[in-house]
Amino acid sequence: MKKIAITMRAVNASEYVERRDALDQRWIDLLLNCNLWPVLIPNNVEYAKKFVQKECPDGLLLTGGSDLSEYGGGAPERDDVEKVIFEHALEQNLPVLGVCRGMQFIQNYFGIKLHRVQNHVGNRFSLEINSDSKWKSVLEKFSDVNAYHSWGAYESLDQLITSAASSDGVVMAVEHSSLPVFGHMWHPERDEVLGDAQVDIFREIYGNGWYGYSRQ
Repeated sequence: MKKIAITMRAVNASEYVERRDALDQRWIDLLLNCNLWPVLIPNNVEYAKKFVQKECPDGLLLTGGSDLSEYGGGAPERDDVEKVIFEHALEQNLPVLGVCRGMQFIQNYFGIKLHRVQNHVGNRFSLEINSDSKWKSVLEKFSDVNAYHSWGAYESLDQLITSAASSDGVVMAVEHSSLPVFGHMWHPERDEVLGDAQVDIFREIYGNGWYGYSRQ
């Protein structure tokens, strides 16, 4: 069973004076159902640095929840932890999936500017798929996807390619041209049923092949 490092959101507990790391419990069921072993990463930079030195994850999952600090979010420690883990994954050529905020992190890392978007919280969208995307055959299996985000981009730059967009032009999925990095804006853990298309995404990302990407 492959080990997948998974990041968490940081929240302030209202009933206690505590700063907590949190993850939707549905993520654990989802990953286990895909025969993947989640390894939760706390929002502590020193831990993250030691983790990448001592552990050998098979992949990275950047989850959703809260905004990037650069766009008003209140968890700079999470940004720092994800930067450490993400750069390690890039150096080791490990597969990375970014979900919602996780995809925004990837976009921001590669210099893509985010903008406020309208009507993307609690709605569903069909995907307008880039015919040149290596993920085209999988993305075409989605009839529509959910949306729970207030920030998004309308373009991709350089090596980060738009895989799919919504009807109003918001980028909904991205892929790196040469690295095993993929991101999408929808939350699979929030759908009642894990569809075959989403299972295919996890299979392709954390499995043996990446539609033409080579793994070292």
